[in-house]
Amino acid sequence: MLSERLVQVGRRWRQEGCRPVPPLPDLRLKERLIEVQGKPTQELVEVFSTLNGFDDGLMDEECLQFWTIDKIFEENSGSYSNQGSFCHFADFLINSHTYAFNQNEADLVSVHCHYGENHIIKIADSFDEFFEYYLTDTVKLFPE
Repeated sequence: MLSERLVQVGRRWRQEGCRPVPPLPDLRLKERLIEVQGKPTQELVEVFSTLNGFDDGLMDEECLQFWTIDKIFEENSGSYSNQGSFCHFADFLINSHTYAFNQNEADLVSVHCHYGENHIIKIADSFDEFFEYYLTDTVKLFPE
C-alpha cells in the first residue's frame, strides 16, 4: 500500500510543478539515513528511495515543502539538532510548522507536527498513514 501511495505523491508533485528530486543511489541513501537517524527502518528506506523531496524553495498547493535527504541531514544537524529522536523532513509555510518522524525501539515510525514554541502533535502512526492523509484529507496534517 505504501509503495502505491508514494507513486501517487510523486505524480501529485509533478502535476503541481514541484519537480521531484531523483532519489539517491541505494548505498548512499542508506548511509545518509544512518547519519540522520541511526539504523533506518525498511519503511524509511522505501519512502526515501521513492521520494527525495522536491526543489528547494518550492511549495505544493497546500504550502508544504518536502525536503531532500541532503536538506534533511542539513536541517537536523543544525536548526533541529536538539529535537531528540525527531527527524524533521518537511515544513509548512516556510517553517511555520515542521513535520518530523520518530523511530522507536521497535523500529516503528510515527509522524508528528511541530509548531509554536514547543507544541508537538502526533498526526500519523506511519508514513503510509501520513501520505494517505496528504492525498485524501490534508486537514488531518494540520494542528487545530
